[in-house]
This record gives sequence, C-alpha cells and structure tokens, in this order.
Amino acid sequence: TIIKELANRGHQIDYLTPYRIKDAPSNIKHLMVKDTFEEMLGSFHGEDQDPLLGLQVHLDFRRLMTKYMEFMFTEDPQIKELLASNETYDVVLGEFNLHQEINTVWIHKFN
Repeated sequence: TIIKELANRGHQIDYLTPYRIKDAPSNIKHLMVKDTFEEMLGSFHGEDQDPLLGLQVHLDFRRLMTKYMEFMFTEDPQIKELLASNETYDVVLGEFNLHQEINTVWIHKFN
C-alpha cells in the first residue's frame, strides 16, 4: 500500500483507520477508530425504494453518510483527539468516497 511504501522510505505515518496494517513498519502509528460501516449501512434499505425514485435513494444515502461522518467527528475519541491536537504534517492523504465532503475538515485543520 502507499502507506507502507511511504513508511519504508522513512516517513513517519499517523494512520487513522479501523484496520491495522499487518507487519507494519515501526514508523506507522495506528490511530484506531471503530469500524461502523456495516452498522451504518444496516440502516439504509435502498432495495426498499421505488426504482423510479433514484434521486430519493441518492439523497437518502447522502443524508446517511453525512450523519455517520458527523457522528465520527463528534464521538470517536481518536478523531476528536486528533482534531483538538496541535499536530503538524507535511502531507495529509485521505480516501474520501462518495458523499464524504465533510472530510474536507482535515484540509482546513492541517492546512
């Protein structure tokens, strides 16, 4: 992965993730968050939506993602601690999927 490769090249990595990297180099610091993906998706029943209401399904999913991410930023201890910290980084990499614009908070926080 890009995370391991950066670590192998000597970079110090703080990795916010629900999944620990196996055999990670010592310069990767895992900031573990709870994996709530299945729990979050469990409340979304797109198959119950009328297929002609595609826009409604899209909007429902967007609302769900925003609610989930807002919960993560306000309730997850690792995320709250990182956002309250004075950490500085040369680079912040993120994997921002569909409807996760709220993740731009990392750009604003860490410049």
